[in-house]
Amino acid sequence: MRRRLLCLLFLPVLWLAAGRTAWAAAPVIQSVAVHHGMDTEPKLYFDYHWGVHVTVRDEDGAPDIVSVTVTDAAGGEYTVTPASGDPWWQQLDDYRIYCDWALFDQRTELAGTYTITATDSGGHTDSLVTPVIPTASETGPQPLWPVPDSVVSETLPVFGWSTSGLPPARYFLTLGEEANLGAVWSVDLGEQSGPTISVPCGVELDRNRTYLLRLNAIWQGDLGASDPRVELWIGHRTFSRFTVYGDWGATPPALPGKLAYMQFDRQWGGPGIMQYNTDPWTRIWLTSDVAHQPDWSPDGTHLLYYQTLPSPPGLCIDALDGSPPVFIPGSSDWVDARWAPDGERIAYSSFGDIWVAYLDGTDSPYPLTPRDGYTDRFPSWSPDGLWVAYGRSPALDGSALWLVREDGTDNHPVVAAGVDGYPGYSVVAAWSGWKHGWSPDGAKLVISLCACGPDGSPMRAIGTISRDGGLVTPVFIAPPGMECCARPQDPAWSPDGTQIVFSSGHHLTPDPTWALGKLESGVELWLANADGSGEPIRLTYDYSWNGYVSWWALDTTPPVLVPPPDVTVEESDPTGTTVDLGQPTVSDLRDPNPVVTNNAPAKFPLGATTVTWTATDASGNTATAQQKVTVVPGSPANQLANLRKFIVLRVASAQIAAELESSLLAKVDAAIAALARGNPNDAKAAMGGLKALVNQVEAQTDNKIDPATAAEIIRRANQVIAALGG
Repeated sequence: MRRRLLCLLFLPVLWLAAGRTAWAAAPVIQSVAVHHGMDTEPKLYFDYHWGVHVTVRDEDGAPDIVSVTVTDAAGGEYTVTPASGDPWWQQLDDYRIYCDWALFDQRTELAGTYTITATDSGGHTDSLVTPVIPTASETGPQPLWPVPDSVVSETLPVFGWSTSGLPPARYFLTLGEEANLGAVWSVDLGEQSGPTISVPCGVELDRNRTYLLRLNAIWQGDLGASDPRVELWIGHRTFSRFTVYGDWGATPPALPGKLAYMQFDRQWGGPGIMQYNTDPWTRIWLTSDVAHQPDWSPDGTHLLYYQTLPSPPGLCIDALDGSPPVFIPGSSDWVDARWAPDGERIAYSSFGDIWVAYLDGTDSPYPLTPRDGYTDRFPSWSPDGLWVAYGRSPALDGSALWLVREDGTDNHPVVAAGVDGYPGYSVVAAWSGWKHGWSPDGAKLVISLCACGPDGSPMRAIGTISRDGGLVTPVFIAPPGMECCARPQDPAWSPDGTQIVFSSGHHLTPDPTWALGKLESGVELWLANADGSGEPIRLTYDYSWNGYVSWWALDTTPPVLVPPPDVTVEESDPTGTTVDLGQPTVSDLRDPNPVVTNNAPAKFPLGATTVTWTATDASGNTATAQQKVTVVPGSPANQLANLRKFIVLRVASAQIAAELESSLLAKVDAAIAALARGNPNDAKAAMGGLKALVNQVEAQTDNKIDPATAAEIIRRANQVIAALGG
């Protein structure tokens, strides 16, 4: 239930007079007004609301009605009593009470009948079943100008809506600035009819500000011949959003990929999600005004976020193609959700614990952190998907930053031992690491840092720390006085690992009330070098409160691939030599496990062969490197051993007549034995035997020995003869 606002819809309720009675009698339901309608949010998403207003009379003259219950068309029951202290229970006089219920921002419309039951202290009841309440038309007022989510140049714009197809209705307009509470301007437009309505803005608007516009259209519905005590009112509400152009003073840098961030809407109680851009004439709104905590899918095609409305709230996956976001059932208490690198799971926090859920619903969510009295929030996955970092409160051991494996084991803090370059500064565990982000290579995390110097002076900063803990290296240190929402926070690493984006109000004039929790408009996004060099660059000029970023970019960087050393081996088999190639070294900025392949043959022939290694990361980027593999004949003894194997193989394959095998092998074996004796004369004897082998093979070529086989035997025999000096 978002809120109950009878005055919002200006619905009349019929109160019928009745005389005093002196006898005990059941209460009488005198009038029922049912209102319902459709709400059109920014991005043109639809949701619904309904309300029931009841007047009951005490017919026995005693003001003793104890409860009134409404049962809606879906079977839901809503009861108010005088003891409940509900402000929507009103004793109108000694005889009559008035009750009101309202449900706003529902995902489905509750058309059908409503049952109202009134009960007094004596147990007497009266019930009324309404006629069938029809579905609300989906043709509410549609904004024409300013175009929703556009940027206008005028500080006194004209507002217009299409009301084509609607009956004459009474219209109410409310205008508010996104970053501040309260209405800037409101007006009762009275009854209007026709295809369009328009009204000039009654106040001059500030530049570089985003404004939220709400138009209420109210008319009485027709229930036909029905219970005269029941009235139907239709109330459509249309929400729109626009920005008044203002000069930014500087052009922000173009960033690779897509940067989504949350812009807080104080006017209507819910943030929206924007996409960073460098054009002051463009605002890229990704969601309605009631979505926050964005996270891009690993492939950058969908956005995960928590949507507060319509009810029930919960996580949504949005294709950003104009279709409504897909609600994840049962996720109303899942916040701080982040996509796993595999795209199949999410980590989220729920009631102070970290959980993991499979998006396809095949397995039940499981907890990563124990229910041990701590508050655990803001999970984030390591690039390899094996770890989840999160913030823990109350914090211990020098940091609120903790790590846990994806299966819930090895849960431990990342201890911040101090601040690099600032001796004597101690890290304030309560805040440091509460919000954080992984470096693309998974070696470090960037954190929002709070530290105290030896004299107690505070340091508010963005810094990096090894995943193993140690000193925090400052990236940006804010000037004194930056507290609460104005201090630097919400850090995220760039996809290439060279920069860090964060939110900060360090450009604003310090305000002592920040320390008391004041929400300051004008907190913008900034970009700093990850090594801390230079000054941060301002990215946004929204004059709101920006934060909670998700930065995705298409990975175009190939892996780094170093092949194994070149290899030289002796031939071990005349059909090819098996070679141990060794292992390459491979790394990638964003993929911890690139796929590595090579085109090596199963066995290598004599001579040099080039092996090409290929590494492919998850984004399809490839790197290649080459390794040279050389197979040499080896020593004369090795060559003779392979010659013998060759003859045996060719006999077996019938390329040498079987009756020649023994004579051919006898000559080779004699040469092997001669070499084994190791004196010069025996080497000459070996050469003589090999020459006799050559002569025999030449004589049998095309007769009992295949020509190709004969040529190879002769080549190998002559190669040994040459090696022996013949």
